[in-house]
Amino acid sequence: IRHDKNKELREVKRVEHDKTNAVKEKEKDELRYFVGLLRGVVKASKKQVVNIKTTGDKLAKKPFDTFNLIFVINEDLRRILHGLNHQGIFNAFANSYGNSDEDILNFQKLFGRLDFLQANFKIISDKYTRYVEEDVKRKEKYKYLVEEQILSSATYIGNKIKTQGLTGTYSQLQEILSKFLKLYNTEIVQTNSLVKIQEELIEPLRKELSENFRNNDDVYFIVDNCRKATFLFSEIKFNNNAYSQSSIDASEQIKAVILELIDLSSYFFSDKEVEEMKVFEQTEEKD
Repeated sequence: IRHDKNKELREVKRVEHDKTNAVKEKEKDELRYFVGLLRGVVKASKKQVVNIKTTGDKLAKKPFDTFNLIFVINEDLRRILHGLNHQGIFNAFANSYGNSDEDILNFQKLFGRLDFLQANFKIISDKYTRYVEEDVKRKEKYKYLVEEQILSSATYIGNKIKTQGLTGTYSQLQEILSKFLKLYNTEIVQTNSLVKIQEELIEPLRKELSENFRNNDDVYFIVDNCRKATFLFSEIKFNNNAYSQSSIDASEQIKAVILELIDLSSYFFSDKEVEEMKVFEQTEEKD
C-alpha cells in the first residue's frame, strides 16, 4: 500500500511538473511573439512619426496648400495591448531576463510607452481629420466670397456703368473692374492659388477702390467683402501654421518616446539592432 501511495504521489508530481513546464513553454512562446510584434511596432511608429513631421514641415513652407498625412497601417500595437496574455509575458520576461525591482519597473515603463503611442497616434489622427474639415470649410468660404460676392458684384457694377452710360469717375471704376475680371478669368482660374488670388487681385482691388472711390456706395459692398476675404485669408494662414507647428512638436515628443521604448527593449535585442532601430529615415519631400 505504501509503495502504491508513493508511486501515486510521484505521478502527481510528474503531472504537475509537466503542466508547469507546459505553462512556461507557452509563456516563452508568448514572449517571443511579443518581441516580434514589438519590433514591428517600433518600425511602424518610426515611419509614422516621420510622416507627421514631414507633413508639418511642408505645411510650414506652404500654409495655403493641402498635404495628405499618410497613416501607417499597423495592427501590432493593438495586438500587444489588447490581444496578448500580459501576465504570461511578464512571467517569461522575469524568468528569462530577471525580476529585480529595476527589471519590473522597466517592463512596466515599456508598456507605458506603448500606451502612450496608441493614445497619441489616435489624437494625431483625430486632430488631422478636424484640421482638414476646418481647412476645407475656410477655403470654400473664401472661394464663395471671391466668386459669389466680389466677382459677381464687380460684374454687376461694370454692366450697370455700361448700360446706364455713366461717365466721370465711373469710367475709371469700369476700367479697374474690367481689368480685375479679365485677370481673374485668364490667369487666376488656371492656377487656383489662394495666394495669387489674394495678393494679385483681392488686396490690390480693395486698396484701389478704398483710396479712389471711398464715398461711392456702389463699391462699398465689394470693398467690405474684400476686407472679409483678407481676414479669412489671414485666418487660414494662422490656423495652418498653428497646425503645422503642433504637428512638428508632436512628432518630436513621440520620437523621444520611441527612443525610450527602444532603450527599454534592449533586453530583447542586440546592441547593434538597438542602434539600428534608433535611426529614423527621412522621407523624400514631394509637394
